[in-house]
Amino acid sequence: MVVIPETYRTKHDWPANSELQYGVTPYKTGPVIFFEGIPQELDTLVRGTGQTVEEAEEKAWALYLRYLTCQHGFERGEYTNGGGICRYCGMFKIVFEEESI
Repeated sequence: MVVIPETYRTKHDWPANSELQYGVTPYKTGPVIFFEGIPQELDTLVRGTGQTVEEAEEKAWALYLRYLTCQHGFERGEYTNGGGICRYCGMFKIVFEEESI
């Protein structure tokens, strides 16, 4: 059984304008705890998973720092919705004009 706290005080100093949430997601292999943030300056989702909320936040924080310090080089790939993936850090973000199909 996975137990998550009803209230959680973040361990890192997330920007004040960030939307943060945590919870449990069911998977075939069992439930996984997640921590998600959408820092306004990145305008994309940062997600970490783990056995505890603390572990999930640690992973999300590391990803946030990676995204924040990257000199992004976005590539469209197969996305037609305007999305792109950074070839350096893997961040997904809407950065292109949407293609009509």
